[in-house]
Amino acid sequence: MYDFVIETPPIPEGTYEVRFGFGANSNRGVAQLYFDGEPCGVPLNLGNLGNDPSIGYVEPGTEEDDIEGFQNDKMMRNRGFMKAPAVFKAPNDEWFAGSEDARHSPNLLRRIMGIYRFTKAGRHTLGVKGLSGGEFMFDYMEFVPTSLLESEDIY
Repeated sequence: MYDFVIETPPIPEGTYEVRFGFGANSNRGVAQLYFDGEPCGVPLNLGNLGNDPSIGYVEPGTEEDDIEGFQNDKMMRNRGFMKAPAVFKAPNDEWFAGSEDARHSPNLLRRIMGIYRFTKAGRHTLGVKGLSGGEFMFDYMEFVPTSLLESEDIY
């Protein structure tokens, strides 16, 4: 089991949606995420791929009535998840199951940890506590100013 805390680089004052990016697979376990010592929702099962009913991922381009996947994006946000951004691709096609980019892979996801207001610039902490056997995977964190959420693209 794991139980650790890492410190972020300094984050400017402002209001942010904080996201946790990860790659899911069946070797991963369940973890409780904490931001600045406070739990972020229910525990995260890192073994559930995006197409698990609790997440609801549908690959863009596969639904005739939602060809770009934007309606699916909204549904996933309502469940606290997002597809990975389309801006990157793994150097090894096996990691993405041959997908054209990260957005098209059900293995690569973002968990929305919450919206936080920082009244001054400073460092913050991500805490992780393992709740079951299995691996932990942490790819990246995003600090997105809430003023940009309405105009955010897939990248």
